Amino acid sequence: MTFDSDEEKYFYWYLEDLKKIGFVEEIIPQHPVISLSDKKEIKMFEQLKTKQKPLSHTLLHKHIYTPDFTIVWNEIAADIFTSYIGGFNEKNTPFILANSAFKSVDKPRSIIEIKPSFDQHNMTRAFTLNQKWIYNKHDIYVQLIKPVELFKKTFIPTRYIWTNNGTRRRKINFKIKLLKEYLCQRKKVLNLSKK
Repeated sequence: MTFDSDEEKYFYWYLEDLKKIGFVEEIIPQHPVISLSDKKEIKMFEQLKTKQKPLSHTLLHKHIYTPDFTIVWNEIAADIFTSYIGGFNEKNTPFILANSAFKSVDKPRSIIEIKPSFDQHNMTRAFTLNQKWIYNKHDIYVQLIKPVELFKKTFIPTRYIWTNNGTRRRKINFKIKLLKEYLCQRKKVLNLSKK
């Protein structure tokens, strides 16, 4: 599988760890394409010697958006990893379900855009415009994820411990927590909240 950035690769590793133990059912990279606006043309006429010739000119090109990932969740991820927009609290669950547009499908889904922690080309700003547009037009929430920030709050993927070529340990500047440790912490929090 090829990725547009290292951050996308790291996030895929994260999802793979969740899929191995049943929290994620399917990982769909770059799917589906979301249409935001159609192509707009204007009709004009070119005056010839004896008649007018109809012409069409593109005023605006169509605009589409392709999310980096669609995650199909197993129901067991609820309250541990996922919640709907109305119940979302970033301290409790790291992922927001895409909302009503996907409630009719058989499994809950999150639609994800990946950006690096340091955004040198200001691409996050461009994404936030698309994000508002998608939510307004399609009632689909696309969540922005910065993988390293997510890893700090939750866990690091097992593969992330090693450098990209897999030959030596990666230098990580924050406390390492693996999935098993994170799940133990979450279960304690959930048990306390039920009392």
